[in-house]
Amino acid sequence: AVNGIYSGLQRIYNGTDTEGAIYMLTELRSDNSDYHYYNLDRGIQQREDISDFLMHSASVYNQYVWNELYNAVQQANKVLGSVGTAEFKDEKLRIRSESEARFIRALLYFHLVRLYGEVPLRLEATTGPGDAFTPKQATVDEIYAQIKQDVKFAVENLEVSYTGTNIGRATKGAALTLEGEVFL
Repeated sequence: AVNGIYSGLQRIYNGTDTEGAIYMLTELRSDNSDYHYYNLDRGIQQREDISDFLMHSASVYNQYVWNELYNAVQQANKVLGSVGTAEFKDEKLRIRSESEARFIRALLYFHLVRLYGEVPLRLEATTGPGDAFTPKQATVDEIYAQIKQDVKFAVENLEVSYTGTNIGRATKGAALTLEGEVFL
């Protein structure tokens, strides 16, 4: 289940088509990059709009990032909702699983709050249509408070490094880096 959360990160950061759209909404709008269009074919107008800070809710990039961030939040919440009751042969693995899920959820909400400001703060998995549209938007302060809580847990419990097939998992260094960015 934890690996499924990482799968969501691949869709968010991948650099092809609308996948990797997080780049469009962050770096393309910064002074780190710029979109240069081809005068004879202005077919990708939405990319040009993002570069020119003309963002709108109908943008395929905006919709894709929103959906994928919340899809990954859902996966993290599923893990966090069951990690306490699931049977683990090793308590250390249970704590690591919870730490990874909380770190990734914090990272996702860090993107959400910086891109959109007040957003719904879902801390439990959606289980059906009846709860798909709850809760209402949280304040920026409430979202940052949750991010800090999740990151603190991750910093205290994640491994410094991994070996073998676990290389690439969230580490204490990654959590400390996110914590530093949050405080900046």
